[in-house]
Amino acid sequence: MNRRLPDDKFKGIKHRPDVKTYRLFLGIFPPESYITTFRNVIREYDKEKRNIKVIPMDQIHLTLRFIGARVSENSKNLIEEALNKYEGRFPKPEIQLKDIQFGFPHQYDPRVIMNTVEPNDDLDNLSDLVHSIIRDLRLLDTIRWKEKASNRFHISLAKLKESATRSTGKNVAEITKKINFEAPESFTPEYIDLVESQMTKQGIVYKRLARIKL
Repeated sequence: MNRRLPDDKFKGIKHRPDVKTYRLFLGIFPPESYITTFRNVIREYDKEKRNIKVIPMDQIHLTLRFIGARVSENSKNLIEEALNKYEGRFPKPEIQLKDIQFGFPHQYDPRVIMNTVEPNDDLDNLSDLVHSIIRDLRLLDTIRWKEKASNRFHISLAKLKESATRSTGKNVAEITKKINFEAPESFTPEYIDLVESQMTKQGIVYKRLARIKL
């Protein structure tokens, strides 16, 4: 359930099965030059390739801020309009990949192979600013509070298939420890993208809906 803040004003948002809603987030897509780096990482897992599902190279991204699982068309348009008002005034973070990691620290049953990102004040500030812009719209179908790990930035490269066993996870963890990762040069994004996460029979597909200039 969405948390109700003291200053909430009910917007009259109602969800019906026949009304289109969006699972939305703001993302940063790395430059095409990074594709070779990502492919080289995935090759390290060839022994377990039958047990992992690789994210298509053109879908790989950094999630800057998750917005909501069932965002209405009206809310989506208000968010896009509000973000565009800040065009050209957002922080422009320099993004540097750090290392390859399987799941998060102390995670009991990790499922995701990821590229971690070096801590970055500008990236934190960008994430916090877009969160504030969306929160101040007071839309009941968006997340308006900050999660504990909101600024734990990473880029997901592959996920274990549902059929993968715990022993598969152990093998993937061992492979990950042995990878000698050579990070590419850092990049500074010019845009952030408003992205819809679509559930399909083939898996999750990310559709870019709008581009906001930093």
